[in-house]
Amino acid sequence: MGDPAVHGFFNAYARELGGSTRLMGLLSGMFGLVAFIFLPLIGLTIDRIRPSKVLIVSFLAQPLRVFITSLLGDPELLWIPILLHGICWGGIEVAAIVYLSKRVEDDQKATVLSFYMAVRMLGGLLGASLCGYLAENLGYVSMFRSIAAATLIGASVYSVGTFFQLKSERRKVAIDESGN
Repeated sequence: MGDPAVHGFFNAYARELGGSTRLMGLLSGMFGLVAFIFLPLIGLTIDRIRPSKVLIVSFLAQPLRVFITSLLGDPELLWIPILLHGICWGGIEVAAIVYLSKRVEDDQKATVLSFYMAVRMLGGLLGASLCGYLAENLGYVSMFRSIAAATLIGASVYSVGTFFQLKSERRKVAIDESGN
């Protein structure tokens, strides 16, 4: 839900704040620039640590990015949350693909990744619809804050689940190494 809030409603919010079409073009271009810079860094990071850890950081950064947007009342400052784009979107996309690819057999990769992308698109459909409803009825600031809260809940659930999964995997390795 955080992606539709950022991508689908970011320019509309900038326009409501009085941003020019030129500024919106610059802001939109900044997403690409940040992705260009951060994607290789995200890849290097994932190659050095577990993709699940990068996902935790990325999922927790997403509500921060959306919430920061709600705090900015000047369209000239909307570049600030875009700086988190590489960690949020880039980290989630690259780490999720690597994570899922490692967890399934070779003959299942395309199917699993296709389902992942389909679920992401369904989330975009539902998220954009919810964002539109919230923005229309409560305003953009409330929409961004509501979506930030929802994404924080999702990030927290994922983080706690991953913590227990990693703990369980460590315990299993310790048992296997001790021969029991």
